[in-house]
Amino acid sequence: MVFGPETTGTNTGTMLEERTTENPIEGPLQGIGVVHVFTEEEIRKEFAAFSELNLDWARRSDRNGACLFSHWLVQARK
Repeated sequence: MVFGPETTGTNTGTMLEERTTENPIEGPLQGIGVVHVFTEEEIRKEFAAFSELNLDWARRSDRNGACLFSHWLVQARK
């Protein structure tokens, strides 16, 4: 399971590189350290050497609907 870019606050904090931040200042990942969020294209590239890839997603709210968690659910067979 990896975070998706729709997760609240992942574009806040100290941006280290594209889609990577340190200490987001808002949202459910606030203050946890370095966070990288993945696009579908990036996941497919990272798992290109695997013979099988199943890719789904889950989204849920947090803090009474104020925040959104977006997760990629990745299953791969080498």
